[in-house]
Amino acid sequence: MVVALFALGLVLTACSGGGSDGGSSNASGATTTTAATAPTTLPGASDTCPSFHGSTTSLTSDGPTAPAFLVDATAGALGCLDAVTLTFQTRGDGTPPGYTVGYRDPAKDPFQDGDPPENIDVPGNAFLVISASPALSHDPSVDGSPSTYPGNLSLEYGDHHHLVIVRELPDAKTADGQQDTVNWVIGLDSVRPFRVDRATNPPRVTVLIG
Repeated sequence: MVVALFALGLVLTACSGGGSDGGSSNASGATTTTAATAPTTLPGASDTCPSFHGSTTSLTSDGPTAPAFLVDATAGALGCLDAVTLTFQTRGDGTPPGYTVGYRDPAKDPFQDGDPPENIDVPGNAFLVISASPALSHDPSVDGSPSTYPGNLSLEYGDHHHLVIVRELPDAKTADGQQDTVNWVIGLDSVRPFRVDRATNPPRVTVLIG
């Protein structure tokens, strides 16, 4: 029931155009609803999801964060939107990690994987990168540093609108080198408006794409 209510809340929020376009929601996932505006008048409006609009550049969370391990990742259609959700096991008080989500040009900053790292091809015409921090997808406190995420490198999904691929990238560090980051790339059919929701129970970061 909790999962169903959360999914319904996301659909209602997305299709009403409510909530903030930049930054995170509060930790409880609560949203507000505002009057819809004609999509043609809104920057970052969706041509396939009426009343939804969001960023076409980059969004970064604010407020408290707590370290966490990645334990699950899902993707697929959510009403007229696509949704990609990273779920975490907290190492703190239940607060989810923070995030930076934005478009990246692989011609200027190629995607890499492997040891040693090598450039990789990611299918799609536009590339939305999720970096969640402080977070890891493996546990360095255990011998062998085992993975905490048991899923696939590339997610399988059914119904969708704009997804081409949703792929895990190697863990890294923030630009200042102070925090660990969990990283994923979403290959899309084109640059699409997006919003990000950060919530608890369980700690998670969800990217909504219109």
